[in-house]
Amino acid sequence: MYEDAILKLIAAADRVSQWRADLKSFVDIIEGNGWGVEVTGPLHDLDTLLATIEATYRDLAAAMQTAGDAGAAAHEQAPWVPDGVLAPDSVPAGAGDGPRVYWDEPPAPPRAPRPDLTPTGDLVVNDPMWCYPSGTLARGGFAHLRVWPVEKGHVAIVTDLRMGGSVTNSAEDIRAVLVEQYGEPLTLLEHYRPADNFDDDGHTLDEITVVDGQPSWRKVWPVRPDDPDHEATAAWMREHGFPMLANPA
Repeated sequence: MYEDAILKLIAAADRVSQWRADLKSFVDIIEGNGWGVEVTGPLHDLDTLLATIEATYRDLAAAMQTAGDAGAAAHEQAPWVPDGVLAPDSVPAGAGDGPRVYWDEPPAPPRAPRPDLTPTGDLVVNDPMWCYPSGTLARGGFAHLRVWPVEKGHVAIVTDLRMGGSVTNSAEDIRAVLVEQYGEPLTLLEHYRPADNFDDDGHTLDEITVVDGQPSWRKVWPVRPDDPDHEATAAWMREHGFPMLANPA
């Protein structure tokens, strides 16, 4: 599985490399025609940004290769470990070295999606080109922002448009701006459209929380079929989630 992700990261890096080559050719042409640094300077800055993005993709691919290979090697050393719960007497005698850790707690019972995700009124904001600040090199970006009232506070969906710093890399800046404007409690959902997902798994929704300046993500959708929350979450997506995402700009 991780090999596919690595190939996609490398392909993304190669596309950025091609963009850099095209940009260089264009800059060479306009410099040859006498255009000054007022025009070419920002283009050189753009190339620096693209070089950072390309390097990031390649570094991620290398790190994923290392981690994936380590995981595969560990599995080869301990192939008896299943994906599910192990009972102590289910491990073959003498299999492997070192201590064993077992989890005998039952799965958490299904729970309905929380009320802070369900709108209680009409859209407060529907801005298809919302500009947000970002601590990335891009210094900002554009997203489709939608905000609704909920039982307590607001829920905001921020759809990444691939314009500027990503929503993921700007999470703490985005949440700070929205909290300043709408107050707490505020539930922030990061949304990527089907065409923007590496896994091609349709729409993705993740709740972003920020504690002490550090963001963390909780998966809202999609949910694995074997997850105890799957049926309740799928029902919520049909009734509320997908209509919220389909709300026109």
